[in-house]
Amino acid sequence: MAITANPVTGVIFVPKADTTLVQSVPTEIRELDTNAFRLALRDIDDDEANRWAPDTHTHNVDVNVSGTILADVVIISDYYTIEFEAGAYGVNLVGTNSNIMDKTIFNGVSVRNILSGGLVYGGMNSTVEGSLTMQDTMKIVLAALAGKLSGAGTGTVVIRDTDDTIDRIVATTDPDGNRITVTLDVG
Repeated sequence: MAITANPVTGVIFVPKADTTLVQSVPTEIRELDTNAFRLALRDIDDDEANRWAPDTHTHNVDVNVSGTILADVVIISDYYTIEFEAGAYGVNLVGTNSNIMDKTIFNGVSVRNILSGGLVYGGMNSTVEGSLTMQDTMKIVLAALAGKLSGAGTGTVVIRDTDDTIDRIVATTDPDGNRITVTLDVG
């Protein structure tokens, strides 16, 4: 069964099979990729048989605002509502910002918006600062919070990674403990 949009009743129907199972115990949780969903709706809108019907949605692409990437926005048209196949399960909406929760007919399916604040997460290889990636930054933060520390009060502070295999952070300090130089090893 596929996603359908009935232009007479104004109901977009989402079969359970068109969502992805992400958890089955203790509660069944599924995921709907809202970008794939909007592409399915676009195909419905583009179908010759539906040319007379109101468009199901509008789509606004990513936008860069002062270096911060805001995610796509999918807006279901006022004419339509969304009905997920009835059942006792949850659906996480992922991929874009949307008004899908506002347009959903409640029938026992719990619908949750996962994307928060509209920001696009660039992944573990996205640059955070200088040449440091998100993954590098997480290594440094984890070491700073949970790594072994040695040399405090000696002029050279060494913080190990949590596996205790490398010196993740090495800082040279003055007599008051202020950092003078800091060397990071994200290898």
